Order: sequence, then structure tokens, then C-alpha cells
Amino acid sequence: MIQFETLQQYKKVPNQENGTCFACGQDHATGLRMNFFTDDSSVFSEILVPSRFAGWSQIVHGGITATILDETLAWTVIYLRQSFILTKSLTIEYLRPIFVDKPLYAIGSISEVVSERELLVDAAIYDSEKELCAKARGSVVMFSAEQMKKKKLFPEVFLNQFESSVFGK
Repeated sequence: MIQFETLQQYKKVPNQENGTCFACGQDHATGLRMNFFTDDSSVFSEILVPSRFAGWSQIVHGGITATILDETLAWTVIYLRQSFILTKSLTIEYLRPIFVDKPLYAIGSISEVVSERELLVDAAIYDSEKELCAKARGSVVMFSAEQMKKKKLFPEVFLNQFESSVFGK
């Protein structure tokens, strides 16, 4: 089991220094600014969701919970498979209330290879007492840099910078 209290002992997953993603971008002024770590078989993060993302009565809004799970499964594949990805589907089970301003721990792992380009990935969120609060299974489709450039979903300069920062290419 991952020692959540000492995430810094694990290898930090590289990300763009000036990323603006709502979930993991360090330059997103109001985002979650998630950082990820790895033991090379799973990817994990510690998150403190600010109260501005509360739904009812200091409970983390379900959309934010979904964002954390989706981002965790995405970075699991981005890092472990060194691939660009797009989420094809995401199924979530909300099991326990998750509260704002309290430490949360997210973990992701690849559960099944569906095809050469598609994976099933599991992600989970635990509270500070290590109770499972939410879990998800997502289908993720992997893309090479060349395939992403052909799709023109992102500017080529972004793709090149991401590939350099994250994949070291």
C-alpha cells in the first residue's frame, strides 16, 4: 500500500512548468494544482480541495470529485505508458462524503489492456483516515504525438512542449 503521508519519498511525475489545466496546471489561478507521484506501478496525489469547490455543507462537489478521478487515471496512463490520452468513458461510484479543506489521496492503476490503444484504468480517492470515498473505472485511448498533431485538438507547440517536459523527448 502507498504510504500517503510521505508522498515526497516517491518519484515525482513530471509535468509542464507553466501548465494551465484546471486539475494539474500549476499556473491555473483557481485550479486544483494536483501533483502526481509514482512507484512505477501506480500514480498518486495528495489533494486539499479548497472550500470554494464545496457542494452541500462542506462536501466536495461531485464534479470536482469526478475531475480528480479523471485526472488521476489520465496521469496514470500518461506517465506509465508515456502516451498522450483522451478519456473515452468514466464510471464513478461515490461511496462516502468527501470534505473540503481536508487531505485527500488519489491513486490510479492500469487494470486491463483492451487493445493496442485502449486501456481500462482504475482511480480511487481516500480521505485522511484512509477510507475509500470514491472510485472510478475509465476507458482511456492512447495517442502518439503524431496522431495528436493530425487530430489538431491542441496547438503543435503545446504538444511539443508537453512531450519534452513530461516524456523527456
